Amino acid sequence: MSVSILAAGLTIIQDRGRSNFTNLGVPVSGAFDKVHYELVCTLINEADSPVFEILRGPFELVAESYAVIAVVGEAKVSVDGYAAPINSVFVLGKNNRLKIVTSNEQPVYLAVKGLVVNQSLGSYSHDTLSKVGPKPLAIGDTFETRELDKNDPVIGSFISANLKSVICDLRYIPGPHNFEIRGNWQVRSVARSGIRLSTNQPLKDASSSLASFPVMPGAIQVPPSGLPVILGPDCGTTGGYPVAGVIIDADLHKLARLAPENEINLIPVDRLVALKASELLAKSIARAVTRPNEMGAW
Repeated sequence: MSVSILAAGLTIIQDRGRSNFTNLGVPVSGAFDKVHYELVCTLINEADSPVFEILRGPFELVAESYAVIAVVGEAKVSVDGYAAPINSVFVLGKNNRLKIVTSNEQPVYLAVKGLVVNQSLGSYSHDTLSKVGPKPLAIGDTFETRELDKNDPVIGSFISANLKSVICDLRYIPGPHNFEIRGNWQVRSVARSGIRLSTNQPLKDASSSLASFPVMPGAIQVPPSGLPVILGPDCGTTGGYPVAGVIIDADLHKLARLAPENEINLIPVDRLVALKASELLAKSIARAVTRPNEMGAW
């Protein structure tokens, strides 16, 4: 069984990323919006599976046979021209055409249960800078899928909880370098490599460069311009600019939902707050999906 790509837009394959090779200079990469990634994997009940991250549509595929799929994000989904559900699991019939039109610049995630993708360095993720991992999708690409269980209990599952948060509030742990970045900033540009910020009052005394040291997604670098850059999943593993803080794990997914000219508020917190926020988010994701067998009798 297989699915074939009819329109790719700008679509790449992602999973949780590859964190075991940063010592070799390989970026972490992974899904830009980790909350939506975890939700789409939870829906089809395949943890850490390869999914299609649609950064710009329209996207379209056709199924050779039946396929169990789920789409999570802000988009219009249709099958053979008829509206199809989003944030839920449904079956794509033989020769059905699935079309996804993104509603904004936020990534949309499509999971095809049993999708077969070759790993690179222990991950399915494509890194947009180093080009490690599967290539971006192109028209005519075909992907094999494992055999479908037509009685799979995940069919009909849906996201029943609202996990929306205040996207403009980004919490960070200050340091290691001493820059006061708390407060309001404007988003200048958004990419998987990083989010550039702007303001009428750039930070003063921004150092031109430092000896290279390790950096990570979420690190808030301060280049000579005094305008911070929040590193994204495709950032390098080392950097030579001061780091004023690191966005906490529980807020990293918000970076994918920002758009140019958005106003954000950087809020310093301590490590205990960061840990509790991660635990709360994980519990929320686990409770967000409802299965058909959990709904009881009507």
